[in-house]
This record gives sequence, C-alpha cells and structure tokens, in this order.
Amino acid sequence: MAAEDKLKYFYDSAMNALKQKNEGEIETMRENLERDLENYKKEHGKEIDLQERLHRVEIKRELQKTLASEKLKVRRKLSEKEADLIEKLFDEVGEKLDAFRATPAYKDTLKDCINKIIEFADGEETIIYLCASDAALKDELEKECGVTLQISDMHFNGGVQADIPSRNIFINDSYSSIMGEKKRTYVLKA
Repeated sequence: MAAEDKLKYFYDSAMNALKQKNEGEIETMRENLERDLENYKKEHGKEIDLQERLHRVEIKRELQKTLASEKLKVRRKLSEKEADLIEKLFDEVGEKLDAFRATPAYKDTLKDCINKIIEFADGEETIIYLCASDAALKDELEKECGVTLQISDMHFNGGVQADIPSRNIFINDSYSSIMGEKKRTYVLKA
C-alpha cells in the first residue's frame, strides 16, 4: 500500500470513528433533550391544566352570576306585569261592581246582608251602616228589614258595615274592604 492510500485509509478510519462518536453524542443529547422536553411538558402541562381549570371555574362563576342577575330582572319584569294585570282586572271588576250596584239585585244583596247581621246580633244593639252613595235605598231597606240604618261618613263603595258594641264586634261587609282583601291576596295562575 502506498503512503497516500495509507493516509487516506487512516483519514477515513479517523473520520468514521469521529463520526460514530459524534452520532453517539448527538443521540445522547437528543435523548436528553427529548426527556427534558417531556418533563417540561408534564410540569408545565399540569400548570396549564390547573390554569385552564381555574379559568373555567371563573367563567362558570361569572356565567352563574350573570344568569342569576338576568333571572332577577325577569322576575321583576314579571312581577311588574302581574301587578299591572291584577290592577286592570280589579279595575274591570270595580266597573262591573258599579254596574251591579245600579240593579235591583244589589238592593236584594244588601237586604240579605242586613238580615244576616240581625240574625248574628241575636237581639243585641246593632248599628248598621250604609255607604253614602246608597242613601237612596235607606228608607226601603229599613222598611223591608225592620231596622234603623245609619249612613256612614266614610265611602266604602257599597255593601254594609255593622257595629255590635256589647260584643265589641265590627262587621265589615263593604265592597271596598272585600275588594281590597281579594286584590291583596290575588295570585295570577299560568
């Protein structure tokens, strides 16, 4: 073998050995980097997962807060609408009641109320009041029921009121009190 061939052989051998050594070191470095990358992903992945979960919890909390606020607004609007509808309903009932008070059936209703009060009083002194707007019916009702009636100073929109002083009882069958109680306790049904 010539010196040139020997030199080339030596050079190739040295280069192959160096190449193999470098490839081994590169492979070791690659494995170390991949292992470090996996460790980094695991550690930071946990942090990222935790941050994502915290973010989701915060979003959920904000959503629930907004939802509760919107529900409250809807309930308020519904309550206002319900109050308006009840007001309209009782306005209509009041109009119908006023129309009823102009009929002969109203006088019969007053007569029935007065007779029930007399029966309840069972002979005790009783003061029965008519609404001032029913003053025109006073004489007729006194004759038909056989009692003395008083005209009230207060306007109570029809009906009667009675006082039985000996028993400390006040009977309020006035339409304004009945309507007021019904209106106060009335609930709209869906």
